[in-house]
Amino acid sequence: MEAPPPGQQTFSTHYRRLQEIEQKVVRAIEAASYVMTELSKNKEEMDKSILHVAATGFVQQVQEAQQLVLQAVKSAAPERNFEANNYFAMVQSMVAAEKLDAVSVHVSGISKLLRQQRQQQQQQLQAAAAAAAADGHGELTEAAATAAEMLVDDQADQAPAQ
Repeated sequence: MEAPPPGQQTFSTHYRRLQEIEQKVVRAIEAASYVMTELSKNKEEMDKSILHVAATGFVQQVQEAQQLVLQAVKSAAPERNFEANNYFAMVQSMVAAEKLDAVSVHVSGISKLLRQQRQQQQQQLQAAAAAAAADGHGELTEAAATAAEMLVDDQADQAPAQ
């Protein structure tokens, strides 16, 4: 029987590869259980050589499983080239949309702050004009208040619109 060409692997090939990965993961879990068993013992009862062997076996099984997964992904990549390219573009556009949302929130916050400051300035000018009018300097203060309001309005016109 002829081997399938690269990129056209059969279901059984994928299934066997998944079984190998599963076996490596099971062995890694078994090694981790040995490590946990040794670690749960008192320091006097703990056998450091068994602990070392089990921990080393765990790390080795995890690395082998990772290698098998990496090989499986690389061999499947030519089959799904379009999906892989589409995925990264989709992720990039999602990240860009999130950044745009964050910038929009910041801009609206800054705009709200500017409106509040403008209102506070107008209220301060009106309060100063009212105080000056009460002192009897109404005409002079009214002219100054009008000039200050025009200055605030000019600054508001120069601020970027939403």
